[in-house]
Amino acid sequence: MGTIEGYRVADYLLHYAAPGRRPVVPPEALWTACVTQLVNETDVSRIGRAALTRQRYGLALPLLERAAEAGLPVALHDLAEVHRKMGNADEARQVADRLAASPEPDAELQRLLLAGWDFEEIFDLAEQGNEYALGHLIEYGNPELSIALLLEFHDTDDDWVCVKLAERYEEIGELDKAIDLLKILVARGHDDSVLALASYLKQQGRFNELYELTEEGYFDAAICLAEVLVERGDEEWALDVLRDFADQGSGEVDSVLADLLRKQGELDELVELAESGVEQAVSEAAELLKERGEPDRALDLLKRAAAEPGAEYAKSRLARSLAELGRVEEVKAMADAGSRSAARVHAEVMLTAGKVDDAVRYSEGALGSDIDKLVAALVEDGQADRAVELLRSKCDSDERFYTIRLGELLKKLGRADELRARIDLGDEAAASSLGELLIEQGKTDEAERLRKFGLTPEGDIASVPPSWT
Repeated sequence: MGTIEGYRVADYLLHYAAPGRRPVVPPEALWTACVTQLVNETDVSRIGRAALTRQRYGLALPLLERAAEAGLPVALHDLAEVHRKMGNADEARQVADRLAASPEPDAELQRLLLAGWDFEEIFDLAEQGNEYALGHLIEYGNPELSIALLLEFHDTDDDWVCVKLAERYEEIGELDKAIDLLKILVARGHDDSVLALASYLKQQGRFNELYELTEEGYFDAAICLAEVLVERGDEEWALDVLRDFADQGSGEVDSVLADLLRKQGELDELVELAESGVEQAVSEAAELLKERGEPDRALDLLKRAAAEPGAEYAKSRLARSLAELGRVEEVKAMADAGSRSAARVHAEVMLTAGKVDDAVRYSEGALGSDIDKLVAALVEDGQADRAVELLRSKCDSDERFYTIRLGELLKKLGRADELRARIDLGDEAAASSLGELLIEQGKTDEAERLRKFGLTPEGDIASVPPSWT
């Protein structure tokens, strides 16, 4: 007696390791302690934001108010957001006024934005020389207004001003003016402007100027020039232009060259370019070989390219070629050897064959629309839980795409409790999905209370407006 046999597992290990454990939001007492005991206002602001994302408006308000009183602009923004969500227009405006009184240089603009984006007031502020209001109107106003403001209040010797003016002139169809500005930028060494300049020269058919820009050694100009030559029917000249720039570090040039070589049937040159390591040439050469009835030679080319370190693109092309030939076991072997690209292809093959379980097993590298197909197949196959788990595992990547998809699936399945669990994790997309689900279920009152009042500390939909005493 009195001897400890074994070990007590630390709470944080239980939190992260326990399977199927629902996330638990801390009790109200902890949030209260944060309001009254924490000294660092930045910490208070972060915790207030955490309460806001979890729809605990009654907890977020005092925390954000405490941080706002210390003058933190981010807390003022979040505080205004809580009031906006709750429909408290007067309170939101009051917070906006407090923001305007803060020492932040963009405070006055932010006040106007929080108060409802009043155009006239923002314009008046811009006319007074407020650079933040000017920047906002230039970025989000109509093109004519942006141009007028740029010319009136800014120096065209500034590169940023030239870039913005060129963008706005292009929007209203005044390409000549845009080109003149872009030429100035390129002459100043602003290489990021070459693509836009070359594109506009191409649109206007200004061949000689495009040729001169190409002669100066710009990749983007060479591509546009080659495209013009192809449109004119002079493919050989286009090929010569691209050959001069090939294998010099521009993947786009190499890709355009490979595509044109394939269309011209230049197999030997395409294979030579592929063997020099140009990825797009590998793909185009293999396709041309298959079209000519030489699938084995195409596979050999792809296999040699795929053997190079880090050649996932070639592995993907090889896996797809093998799959097209029905050599599924070889694709599986590549996937089992660690190729994520091959695993993705094998998952697609298995899904097409109706082998949903196998598809999921090889879905680690699957992304975007591939995941959508897998999820749909699982649900149709009666494996909704597995579909949810697949999306949940992807949500760990912090990609909003997957959190939105998971919310949509849980809504479709009518799983309100699981949506609330996602809210407890700070998933704001889940809150939107829960509100939509409640409306679909005819619970419009609950949906409205969720929107205006949020959740109680225990996770129930609040029945009264949150308050702090």
